[in-house]
Amino acid sequence: MSRLVSIAGVFILLAVPSSAQTIRDRLAQQEELTNADLEAFGAFDTIYSWHEETRAYVDTTVMLSDVLWASVLLIGDSIGVCAFTFLMTYDVGALHVVALKEIHPDCDIDMSMPDPRYFAHTFVTGSIIDIAEVRPNEHQLGDTVYTDPPDLMALRRVQIQPNGIMLDTGFQGLQEWTGPVYSTAEIEEWEY
Repeated sequence: MSRLVSIAGVFILLAVPSSAQTIRDRLAQQEELTNADLEAFGAFDTIYSWHEETRAYVDTTVMLSDVLWASVLLIGDSIGVCAFTFLMTYDVGALHVVALKEIHPDCDIDMSMPDPRYFAHTFVTGSIIDIAEVRPNEHQLGDTVYTDPPDLMALRRVQIQPNGIMLDTGFQGLQEWTGPVYSTAEIEEWEY
């Protein structure tokens, strides 16, 4: 596999390893990633359990430049209960992960907990992603459970710099949040 690259107006044909081409294609086409892909990233090597029977999917890929892409990855456990959500910046020219950040702190919502929370995210722009912490709102009358609009608890912003490094505000309460004001209806449209 080869790639045509322009350097100072001169076109050069570079050889690209087929495995790298496959990873790039999977990111661009938002497809399932293999365990070999995860290992090739080199960013997940400290979490040994993900290298066996893991399911990984590319939720979203944004091409920030010719060589820098941002992807939201969903990486599930081997039994299909939890999916960890990561934001990754990837240098497709150098074929390596620039930065990786878990954007949903919990992999699954446990409705049996006294105060369950879940997380949702949206790309505000190609380089800015906002994450919401939301509490479901349900009440029961007799045998019927009613679902009301969720309560927005906190917001977080991750901004991707031109070099791929991520700046993170951390979760901020609604009083401290200085970003856009979101309605619960808007957040219900975000990715969970």
